[in-house]
Amino acid sequence: MKLIVAFSAFFLSISLFSQAPGSVAGTITDKDFDNEPLAFANILLKGTEKGGSTDIDGKFEIPNVDPGEYVLIVSFLGYETLELPITVTANRVTTVTTGLGAGAVSLDDVVVTVERR
Repeated sequence: MKLIVAFSAFFLSISLFSQAPGSVAGTITDKDFDNEPLAFANILLKGTEKGGSTDIDGKFEIPNVDPGEYVLIVSFLGYETLELPITVTANRVTTVTTGLGAGAVSLDDVVVTVERR
């Protein structure tokens, strides 16, 4: 009987301290183009391997994220890169809706030479 009570208390304490994962979802838009959805933007939780890209409607979801504080990195070629602090809560969806604006892309000098034969 004591063994059953001990096992019950052990499993009860494990269930109280374990937390179910949450998720991050949202929409990314183009600030410079009437907030139209930005398809195929890159989404990443900094310091993890969790991420993905937006769909054709600018929507994304990152499931099974452990509760805690994260930095969400949103990027797209030719646009600014955003780093947004977020908090993920157990059994909840953290919603992020933001827009990206065009970024400056700088290139090194290009020299073109022509030789005549």
